[in-house]
Amino acid sequence: MAKSRLAKWLKIIIPLSLGVFFVWYSIADTTPLERKLIWQNIKNANLFWVLMSILLGLISHIVRANRWKLLLKPLRDTPKLSVCFYTVMFGYLANLGIPRSGEVLRGASYASLSPLSFEQSFGTIITERLIDFIVLLIIIGIALIFQTDQLLNYLNISEVNPLNTLIYLSILIATIVVFYRLIKTTKNRIILKLKDFIYGFLQGIKTVFKLKQKWSFIAQTLIIWLLYIAMFWVIKYAIVGSENISIGLLWLAL
Repeated sequence: MAKSRLAKWLKIIIPLSLGVFFVWYSIADTTPLERKLIWQNIKNANLFWVLMSILLGLISHIVRANRWKLLLKPLRDTPKLSVCFYTVMFGYLANLGIPRSGEVLRGASYASLSPLSFEQSFGTIITERLIDFIVLLIIIGIALIFQTDQLLNYLNISEVNPLNTLIYLSILIATIVVFYRLIKTTKNRIILKLKDFIYGFLQGIKTVFKLKQKWSFIAQTLIIWLLYIAMFWVIKYAIVGSENISIGLLWLAL
């Protein structure tokens, strides 16, 4: 009994400790001048607009956690909203220390608190991110209408080469095709274990096609992104000199 309680607390304490460490690491990685500038901006910021932005961000994360619950239901898992919210926030904290690590650690954290395997949990997260990526492409398309000149200037400065992007994409597709054929025919134990992992991962991804509350999922996705836009729109009033930032630039910032 005591061991099970200890294990339960460790599952909560360890991710929280890691989250605190990642926050500290993200701050420690800045220079003294950057920290001084950040602190100066914090002191001069309008607290009302900062709190409003934090509130909007917090609501968006709660909605995200609730939307994630919908993806978990087809896997016969019905977690509490608090558990989903806790793991979502842990993922964001992890991203502060190690960019793009949040999704993996979020999946691992949730798997430790639920009957699902890591690959199933991670699959639902990837599905979530793919849907968000589609929405992001739509937002970028809308932003192009408002900020075409700024985007063209950025592409010229950064020297983005569309041909290189096409080559990388072709290599990626070819690698996936070869890998798929290898997995399909192999009898190697290690690759067979990898095959089981991919199968569980695909189970998580397929949940989006098994949703019973599709319209609720779509509505919550729109609410999340509207809250993101509102969060950025509100925070611009917190710092003097940023009030005139256009909606197009804010959309690109997303």
